[in-house]
Amino acid sequence: MQAMKIQKVLLLAINARFSHPNPALYYLRNSIDGTDAETILREFTIQADPSDIATTVIEEAPDILGISLYIWNTLVVEKLLILLEALPFPCKVVLGGPEVSYNPETWLDQFPALHCIVTGHGEEGFRRVVENARGGTGPVVRSQNPPFSHIPFPYGEEDLRGFRNRNIYYESSRGCPFRCAYCISSRSDQAPEFRDEDTVLRELAIIMRHRPKLIKFIDRTFNAHKARGRSIWRRIQQEFGGSGTCFHFEIHPALIEEEDIDLLRSCPRGLFQFEIGIQSAHGAALRAVNRTGSWEDIRPRIARIITLGTIHVHTDLIAGLPFEDIGSLEHSFNEVFGLGADHFQFGILKVLPGTEIRERAEEYGIQYDSAPPYAILETKWLSRYEVQVIKKMSFIVDRLLNSGKFPLTLGYCIQLHRSPFSFFRALGERIVRDSIPTVAMKWEDLYSLITGYAGDLFPRSEDYVRDCLGWDWCASSNTHRFPALLNTEDHRTIRGAVRRELMHKLRQGEPLPCTAEELNKARIFIPRTEEFRTGPMEKKSAAVFTGKGISPFLV
Repeated sequence: MQAMKIQKVLLLAINARFSHPNPALYYLRNSIDGTDAETILREFTIQADPSDIATTVIEEAPDILGISLYIWNTLVVEKLLILLEALPFPCKVVLGGPEVSYNPETWLDQFPALHCIVTGHGEEGFRRVVENARGGTGPVVRSQNPPFSHIPFPYGEEDLRGFRNRNIYYESSRGCPFRCAYCISSRSDQAPEFRDEDTVLRELAIIMRHRPKLIKFIDRTFNAHKARGRSIWRRIQQEFGGSGTCFHFEIHPALIEEEDIDLLRSCPRGLFQFEIGIQSAHGAALRAVNRTGSWEDIRPRIARIITLGTIHVHTDLIAGLPFEDIGSLEHSFNEVFGLGADHFQFGILKVLPGTEIRERAEEYGIQYDSAPPYAILETKWLSRYEVQVIKKMSFIVDRLLNSGKFPLTLGYCIQLHRSPFSFFRALGERIVRDSIPTVAMKWEDLYSLITGYAGDLFPRSEDYVRDCLGWDWCASSNTHRFPALLNTEDHRTIRGAVRRELMHKLRQGEPLPCTAEELNKARIFIPRTEEFRTGPMEKKSAAVFTGKGISPFLV
């Protein structure tokens, strides 16, 4: 009797970035251990040409192709599926992931290359596909997964060695106890499951042998089980406190307790990074999406964590929730901005397949883009124009605030307005009004945007704003080659004179806080306005920046 041919299984991930590996591939590979399959893993990014990905599939010639589908890679996968219709060999194409788990029939009808879709947590379902590849499983595979505590650790030593210079994603739990209407994890099939803390620490120890820069817990709500989460934090501090690795957690602010604050007070700086979903400070909006906790209750808890100064804090706000108009959104924005977190994620509501908010979209007057990421276009409370402006505000918040490169400019411009929201809204409206492209926007484009805004609304402050931008560039840049907008002939002449004078002082043995080599590469800032010279410049004529993050000296 002729031996049956070993199946070749190609597991394919298309990630948002190179630094973001896809743990699903490793779980699925382990789930078919013991079958007759030879498994190959391939990872790409969304910047890859779909035809190049298709070429890889052709070169590997698998019997089964498994593709993990998410909101960020849907458009690339759609193009790939069209290309796969012309495969020159028989191949069973299988999709899985949150993007196809709640509308599988739509995908199967649209893409002839598809053979089946595995819904939900995919380990058991994908194993069924592989075991029954020759007999068939039907177009939609719904299987009860084993308890998460029984799912093996996804990574082997060779995998971890291959993650050099990449983040490592780790799950200590699946599912979520909350029912937030905009989140897939709110569904009844996403009940929380936890690995016990000894298992978590044992698996972390395996990862830590490779000393990654970042271990990102992808638990939807890490502190859902408060005592367990606190105990894991304590043990990470004890065992990995001086490792140089940062551990990222997504936490719910309503679950933060006094014991957490006491524990985190002794946390080494840089060990923990928290993503804290606030979403809104408006009570009616929070109630509409089943979000637990009032702003009055959670605000002081978040503020206390930020005040510790040892935890890098990332706060989230969602624009477009039901019952939140532009006025209440402004209040929410200013409240969260006022916390002073390290990172402020100001995003737009996304109407994901399978969520309650999609089911109630018509009730709330929500219109949304039919293509991923399914961002809202308007609601009963926000006009289409307001949503356009908010989207541009989101971009500007990220580029000006989260980049950390414009502290002086931001501080001054916000003072010109009644609130932070008012400033960012003014820039957003300017981008929309003038159809200014934000894709691949460079520093020079931001400079023109901000100086143009100041010239229109605050003409007497325009030159001072230019001084703020110039100072911020000098403080955050790594090069002494000034951008053209700051490099006028007059300023080049003055900077040259200052540099020569300082070099002369060094040669004469006068003490200066830099060497000749540092001075040659220094960025020398000359203010335009007397107001700036007498204010931040302390009545000096020039500021010498010798390195990024190093305070300048004034001359």
